[in-house]
Amino acid sequence: MPLETYANEPSTTISSGGSGAPSSGTSESWTAASSSSFPAASSTATQPTQFHVADPSAPTESIAVTNVSGTAWTVTRGAESTVPVVHAANFTVRQVVVAGAGLGVFPQWYNVRSILYGATGNGTTDDTAAIQAAINAAGTYGGGVVYFPSGTYLTQPLTIPPAVVLQGVTGEGYLDLATTIASTNLLSRLLLKTGSTSALLSPNDTGTNKATQVQIRDLMLDCNGLAFGAVNLPDQGSAFGRFWTLERVYATNMSGGSSICIYVGVGNAGCNFRDCYIYNGQSGSAAGYNGLVVNGTDCNVDHCWIGFWGTYGFLLDGGAAGMSCFVKGGGIFGNGFAGIGVLGEGLLLDGVSIDGNQQLGVYVAYGASPPTTIVNCYFHGNGQSSNNTGPNIYVANNNLVLNLFNNVSFYDGTANLPNYMVSVGGTGCQVNMAGNYAPVSQFGTAYTNYTGSAYDQTPSYLGGCLVDTEQFVALTAAYTLTSQTTLQKLFNATANGTLTVPAATSYFFQCSFDLTAMSGTTGTFSFGFGGTATLTSVRYVSMAQKADAVNTAPPVTPQMVTGTQAAAVVLVATSTTTTGGAFIEGIIRINAAGTLIPEVAISVATTAIVSTGSWFRIWPVGSNTVTNVGNWS
Repeated sequence: MPLETYANEPSTTISSGGSGAPSSGTSESWTAASSSSFPAASSTATQPTQFHVADPSAPTESIAVTNVSGTAWTVTRGAESTVPVVHAANFTVRQVVVAGAGLGVFPQWYNVRSILYGATGNGTTDDTAAIQAAINAAGTYGGGVVYFPSGTYLTQPLTIPPAVVLQGVTGEGYLDLATTIASTNLLSRLLLKTGSTSALLSPNDTGTNKATQVQIRDLMLDCNGLAFGAVNLPDQGSAFGRFWTLERVYATNMSGGSSICIYVGVGNAGCNFRDCYIYNGQSGSAAGYNGLVVNGTDCNVDHCWIGFWGTYGFLLDGGAAGMSCFVKGGGIFGNGFAGIGVLGEGLLLDGVSIDGNQQLGVYVAYGASPPTTIVNCYFHGNGQSSNNTGPNIYVANNNLVLNLFNNVSFYDGTANLPNYMVSVGGTGCQVNMAGNYAPVSQFGTAYTNYTGSAYDQTPSYLGGCLVDTEQFVALTAAYTLTSQTTLQKLFNATANGTLTVPAATSYFFQCSFDLTAMSGTTGTFSFGFGGTATLTSVRYVSMAQKADAVNTAPPVTPQMVTGTQAAAVVLVATSTTTTGGAFIEGIIRINAAGTLIPEVAISVATTAIVSTGSWFRIWPVGSNTVTNVGNWS
């Protein structure tokens, strides 16, 4: 049996052939205007290949293309038991996917731009009816994948039935989301139509038949500057397993009032967010709206980046006892009031970077049984708005329990102080701490309002509680780089920005830096490692931009890059802007012991400046061959 081959939405015109209506199964020779966009087809290959086409003006006939040689095609008319028809002169054909006698339908796969549905993805035509038809078709047959080829799909609000997957074009390691979508349209974007009065995506619940097990992947959800969100899972009368999953979703571009970009309401248990980017691009300029809100239910948020929302980036709401909400990795940054709001029970933060939120890093107003637990997190520059000196963590109410283990709290030394790691405003609270690090000046009066029955901070808060295997460097003064285009040290202290690392060890690392005074000639900047240590491997993800000054709003969309080498990796697209910055997180495996130097390169030689407060941290996780830590059985 021939192997069916595919290309990405190819089409051409037929200049010779198709003018008659022979019997089904008749072989004909056709001449196409071009075959370049179509896949290969050969009946004589070791593994024969073929593809199917149809005429959009007469789509009832399926034509199998069995041989392609230049513009000469050998075709079989009336394939898949369809009936041949007469086609007009110079008619158009497009590749289709067939199954049995059907046309344009593949089991569990529904292309919104196929002949059956006809979405345009041109950003101006209202594609609502076409998209909803594809979604409903998937739902009718018990679920399936609704596929969005690259493009911008203008749509009114859509409802999703059970077990349906919305799938966009899979992202690459390098995404400049702003310029890619605006100029080259390489991603799949759903754009909420002006005049819409509800969220872009919501469940199609019918009585007791709930829309569960929905997945949304590799899509940009653009709210088009409206006051309605990207996803709304409304409150339920009784709890059940909703189990929606958003993976590699970019939700953005809201405005106004008390709106919420993504809302998981009461009773919608078991929802998951992985590698998502929930970013609004306005630093607190429209107070009252939030990024991701989970209200009184269980939820997992894994390596997501949530930033520049008016009130909270992430809000656990509802106050219900016995919840379990887990936020791991990623970052929450630049939000107008606090990065994270805790108004419900059972929040666990692990390995989250909480950076630059205007008044507070974490606002804790609820949580005793289970308590709020924060471990392995990095706090920097929260509470530094012009009229505020708030702490990184604030416990607002009475009789709360807070666990803080192995966190790092830092400030850049130039903004408002004291910016304490934690401050307790309530009475009868219990704060359990161990292994945390902050400058000595960030402790002391931070606890003048603390009263409680238990307090444990070891080994000594005056020593900073720094885990002795971690290495950390930060600039307390701006550092001017050498005018060169090759890699050079990113830090001039401590010991000229050089770390010493032992052999056969794997490390996690994070780095945050800002650059100013770069050349106005169009260029980029890169990141890499130097030193005498030899590496087994390195892998990291960078969120960077070269278009925005430090501490300005609104910012531009960062660009994501994956690096897998110690040599220079370009982090940003070329630009004439003279300022930029990056946040980098990854793993590096050391083979032979030696020194390790975080480095930067500027593509246009100039004496650029690394800003005060830029930092690098590295900590061991195991041997250089470690594949897991803990009990994974």
